[in-house]
Amino acid sequence: MTARRFVWRGAGRACLALAACLGCGAAIAAAAATPAVDLARADVGLYGARVPPNLLLNLSLTHAAAAAAHGGDYAPQRDYAGYFHARMCYSYPYRSKDGVMLPDLRVATAYFSVSKRADALHGCGGDSFSGNFLNWASASMLDIVRYALTGGERVIDEVRKTVLQRAYLPDGGGGPDFFSHPVYFPRKVLHEGVAAATPFSLAQLAIVSCRNRLLFGDGSLPLDASCEAPGAAGKHGVFLARVRVCDADEGPVRADLCMAYGKNYKPVGAIQRHDGRVRVGVFGHLNATPSSAGPVYGGVLRAPLAHVGRQRWLAPDFLPQDNADAEWYPANGMYAEHGGGVTAYINGLGRSHAERPGAYAAVAPLAELLYESLRYLQGRQASAVLPAAMPPPAVDDGWPVVSPWSDPQLASCQRHVVVTVGDAGMAGDRYVPGNVPVHPGSAGGADSARAADTFSSPALDAMDWTRAVGKLESEGGQGNPAPQPELAGLEALADGAGGASYHAAGLAYWSHVKALRPGGKAGGAVAATFEPLLQHYAGDLRPGDPAAAPVSTPLLLAAKYGGFADTNGDANPYQSGTGDANAEWRGGRWPEHYLPGSDPAALIAGLRAAFVAADKGTGAAALAGPSLMALAGGAEEAYWFQTQLRLADGGMSVSRSAFALGSDGALAAGKTLWRTGERKDAGPGDAPAALRPVYTLDGQGALTPLAWKQLDAEQRALFDGDSGGQGEQRLDYVLGNRSHEVGQPGGFLRRRSGSLGAAPHGNLVHVGAPGLGMSGPGYGVHRQLLLQRRKMLYLGANDGLLHAFDARTGKEWFAYLPQALLGAAAATASTHYSPGPVLDGAAATAEVLALGRWKTVLASGMGGGAQGVFALDITDPARFAQDGALWEFTDRDDKLIGNVRGPPGFARINMGGKEGALAYRDFVVVGSGYNNHVDDGKETTAPASSAAVFLLALDKPPGTPWLLGSNYFRLKVPVASGGDAGHDAGHDAGADAAAVAVSHALGPPTLVPGADGALAVLYAGDLQGNIWRFRMAGGPPWNDGVVRKLVFVARDAQGRRQPVTQQIKVAYAPGGGYLLLFGTGKLVEAADAWPGAFLSQALYAVHDDLQEQSATRSRADLEPRHLAEAPGGMSVDGAALRYTGDDARHGWYIDFIHAAQTGERSVHSPVLAGGKVLFNTVLPGRDACARPATRLYALDVLSGFAADGAGLVQPGAVTGSVFDGLARAPPLVLEVGSSVGAVTAAGRAEGRKQLAVLQPGLPGTVNETSGAINAVKVVSAALPARRISWREVANWRELHEAAKKKVP
Repeated sequence: MTARRFVWRGAGRACLALAACLGCGAAIAAAAATPAVDLARADVGLYGARVPPNLLLNLSLTHAAAAAAHGGDYAPQRDYAGYFHARMCYSYPYRSKDGVMLPDLRVATAYFSVSKRADALHGCGGDSFSGNFLNWASASMLDIVRYALTGGERVIDEVRKTVLQRAYLPDGGGGPDFFSHPVYFPRKVLHEGVAAATPFSLAQLAIVSCRNRLLFGDGSLPLDASCEAPGAAGKHGVFLARVRVCDADEGPVRADLCMAYGKNYKPVGAIQRHDGRVRVGVFGHLNATPSSAGPVYGGVLRAPLAHVGRQRWLAPDFLPQDNADAEWYPANGMYAEHGGGVTAYINGLGRSHAERPGAYAAVAPLAELLYESLRYLQGRQASAVLPAAMPPPAVDDGWPVVSPWSDPQLASCQRHVVVTVGDAGMAGDRYVPGNVPVHPGSAGGADSARAADTFSSPALDAMDWTRAVGKLESEGGQGNPAPQPELAGLEALADGAGGASYHAAGLAYWSHVKALRPGGKAGGAVAATFEPLLQHYAGDLRPGDPAAAPVSTPLLLAAKYGGFADTNGDANPYQSGTGDANAEWRGGRWPEHYLPGSDPAALIAGLRAAFVAADKGTGAAALAGPSLMALAGGAEEAYWFQTQLRLADGGMSVSRSAFALGSDGALAAGKTLWRTGERKDAGPGDAPAALRPVYTLDGQGALTPLAWKQLDAEQRALFDGDSGGQGEQRLDYVLGNRSHEVGQPGGFLRRRSGSLGAAPHGNLVHVGAPGLGMSGPGYGVHRQLLLQRRKMLYLGANDGLLHAFDARTGKEWFAYLPQALLGAAAATASTHYSPGPVLDGAAATAEVLALGRWKTVLASGMGGGAQGVFALDITDPARFAQDGALWEFTDRDDKLIGNVRGPPGFARINMGGKEGALAYRDFVVVGSGYNNHVDDGKETTAPASSAAVFLLALDKPPGTPWLLGSNYFRLKVPVASGGDAGHDAGHDAGADAAAVAVSHALGPPTLVPGADGALAVLYAGDLQGNIWRFRMAGGPPWNDGVVRKLVFVARDAQGRRQPVTQQIKVAYAPGGGYLLLFGTGKLVEAADAWPGAFLSQALYAVHDDLQEQSATRSRADLEPRHLAEAPGGMSVDGAALRYTGDDARHGWYIDFIHAAQTGERSVHSPVLAGGKVLFNTVLPGRDACARPATRLYALDVLSGFAADGAGLVQPGAVTGSVFDGLARAPPLVLEVGSSVGAVTAAGRAEGRKQLAVLQPGLPGTVNETSGAINAVKVVSAALPARRISWREVANWRELHEAAKKKVP
């Protein structure tokens, strides 16, 4: 998986600038290599996706942050978080002093180093220290925060050497002395197992932490010493609390901490892992002000929001460029000499002043700091200081106090995430807008009255908002199923020893559901027309029992009310669209955005999740994903399946809803019949949920249950990864077990928001009874036997699984995990996993005949998760465990296969039997897809100039090897050459040179059967605009140079190539041959939404006359159609078009207008119905905050003109309705009515169909008031009445009938 992640991040990032210039001409010719297509992101083109998000860290920390992270007795069966690898053993250097060997204390050489691997209980055999024990003994809460954010404080930072140091503990200089402090860092005693965890031999070992040291002594002796004179406390040695990490041995096996920089590794946190997109800033408190100086107001800006990594994305276009202010060197990961605000401040807390090590802020007015950070995000300046408080200095304890503030918001659609972390020092924080003193006359006026903030309307009154939180928490009338009466009057209550207010919760609530700036609209969770909601995360570093019920502290309530998913827009976390009172806010035992200090593993995971949400999230809490809809017909009932994607955490839900067809052809939505994939929180005493049955292939290619005992050593190693023996728990995680997720007692795996991974590029496949019309012996019997089989819904997702649901109940019947994705699926369990492509390819099904037996087969591409495809036998869902295995085909089998996202096709092929006898064989047909030339770590890299169409036999016995020319065939395509020699001559050399340097990929093939139903012709397009045809009727061997022809090259008016990413649609053409219908455009990677990629795109209808001597066609051979803006859409005009005769043209084309501003392009395949070609285009918009739109066109297939309301096709008619939102799939077409005209003089009647064309998933698809489903009504072309039911005949045959009528 390391190499694959590098492809998504490294290779993808390196080539973004090249990809942005797709078709830019000779400028790209200088590129040395074909760039990869970055498949990592699912938000390309969405509202605000180009604008880098802001993540503001509010570190409301005092000396209490340096308190011990782990309490209680040492339990060797547990994993303890910290800088030491819990499953390794460590040595420490000694040196002679006065003839006595003592632990080394020299800064350059004194540190712990890995010596060997520990045993299953973290033991080290008495000759070294257990890393797990050292984490328990030494780690502070601040170390846990640093581990998550930066990877730790480096005291030695060299190219090949990194040493981390535990947070420097206070020693009484202006604050408490942590030496054996009973509250902050008590003396710890190892009562048993000393010899297993350490090199010492004694019954009880005492451990005392002070400053940057660890003292080991006899646990049976009393303690009477200090860090300066440790006495008996250091009887067995005084050690520096430092550890060498991420060296050449540890780096490759400790992915949780270490990241590769060339051949070396560095410890990193979420800041480095998400440096490519997220802007980070820091607020903190004043350090150098003693508590005796009086109250200290609020917080100060320590580091303004900015990019801290190697790239930055600047307004207005937000294109990546080198970042001169990067805080570390991208080549080696070392921190830059000039320092850096964010990482330097986080790592330097407590050690910023050489003369005052261990000095931290004395008090932490949490709510005031939060309020100041919100003012900063509003583009304002800091508040006037409370008169009794001290004004902040320009430099505080070595750290700058940034003032004045620059506006951090770069665009109106920029998303903000605020992460607030506090500790036991919270106190004196009531001076916020609207405060009414609870304790008038308090010391220094810390609880003084303050007017409401009138910057925005209505004015901010923190007392009112805190009161509202208390009302929701203490009363049951607004949906709270477990009210806490003690929280009534929350605005006046205080928490903790310092008496902190609850105003942080009120401020978080207000800023989450209200717009920060005047004129803004809140509510991005529910409507694409509103500004994105500010998301809050909050962590409380106070220690506690991780298994105990959470207490409603200010920080917990801030996380709850500042981070709930307000999916219905009612500003109430207890009322959701699903009816579950906990659905919008709960994440296990506490709010989803709460970071509990009582559980260090959950704290690390939560901080990481905040960065992932900032990086991968969207303005809306959920987006519509794949959907599927059909009217009732024959043996099939109507169905409407929908998905909702949560890109921020990679989750998804699937639902089935009822809908009705009215007598007037109108569609109306009904109730939800079932929903699955939502979080199900188990209550006390609930039985564990049953795990879904999951299957995979074993090492011999046979289907096997995904169970630990069934896996071979190589497969187990994929789940183990660097977890050191936790592979079985990771496997259970994939099966759906949630007991090991963070938030559960002892949990250490990533917390999921539901049971399904997202499927942003997948599709829903419904399988019921086999259809009519298939030919072949025994098909009728096969169909009859399966008329009543269980109706199923299949969906591949980015948890790595192809999910199989009962279509009527929503129960998950089984799932399949491709063997090629075992490692990727296991990686999703890591808390630093950032949702990306795993199984995001589309699937397709067909009835096939293999070895004399009919089967229902599902085939699917693996998408960005792996290079390849797989096929399953889904004939009988109840027998999947016995019959389901067919095969997987990956780049290990043929290096030319790449990342396949489009749906595979199925074809019956005449293989040419002996003595002319027919011999048919069924195949899966698939293009090579994206990135087959990219190194994915398997040594199966294809030449950069190669692509192919693959024919994969469905009669290959499971487990047998793939043999080229026997059970699979390959038709090579020279995509990078710009076409076959001689076929595309006459174009400028610059354009062809550009084609060599841009990304290439071969799209999903289109299969055209002949009169016998066997594959006759195959078409496929590629990213360079080439349209290829293969003649297949002759059977193998297929000579590439003989059967392949370059039919057409799509270029715009300036000669720039236009990418084809969709499947071509085919209709019969007048006079013979086929009409190829397709659009151009690409919206796959982030660079596709940059202004440089806003080039002219088009829709084409190209006549292929099937003549080998015909030249490769271009737009010069086609009749142009011209768009013009008109009321209700676009008018389509142009000259008459004839396909035969002396003035014949070879089709038509339409250039989309205003492409430089709208970015209009066609990325989804057209739909052919009733003589019409129906296609949508997407318009991401040039402005970074443009509202993306979708345009829907309905055109006559043969002429390219639109039709009027009566269905009459004519020049000047209008089409192209515009919808808000970005379409993620082709339009959905339903036949909602038909009419038959009078019989003509020739004795024939003509009829027309009424079609409803929908674009599911866009805002407003369903009218929330009436329930009406919004659809565009289209009247078909006139068709012979006997062909009025297009369900009985394949679309292209129906169009053939229409085409024959129009032959002049």
